[in-house]
Amino acid sequence: MRLGHGVYLSGRLEASAMDGAVEALTRFRRSMDELGIEHYRAVATSAVRESSNKDAFIARVLDESERVRVTRLASLLRVADALDREHVQRVTDLTAKLSDDELTLWLDGTAGLLMEGWSLKKKANLFHKIFGRKVKLRFLGEEQAVAE
Repeated sequence: MRLGHGVYLSGRLEASAMDGAVEALTRFRRSMDELGIEHYRAVATSAVRESSNKDAFIARVLDESERVRVTRLASLLRVADALDREHVQRVTDLTAKLSDDELTLWLDGTAGLLMEGWSLKKKANLFHKIFGRKVKLRFLGEEQAVAE
């Protein structure tokens, strides 16, 4: 099956490819149930993530509670990714304070955490949308928030 082939040509998952993927996932799920497998992990390729019609595909393979859980986790992972955007582990310590309307993160680390602050501004929107809290970034020893 070539689920992502159409994405590279048109930016969309093709209907026939989605149908085939849903059939395959249904068969896998049936087999897992028969074998008593309770824990599993399904991973979407970049083709699914980058397709313009990914929501239609995801709605076919995840029920509502699974979609909510995945979206909540994605919002947390986007914040975590922003805090190590260049993947060089500049952040050495993190303190978090959660209030009714915001999550404030205090960072400590090596010099040059500006990329992390910039990235957080771009990636915190899903967290705000899902949890109703703005994400603010502060550096240990500073009083002013530098990202919202």
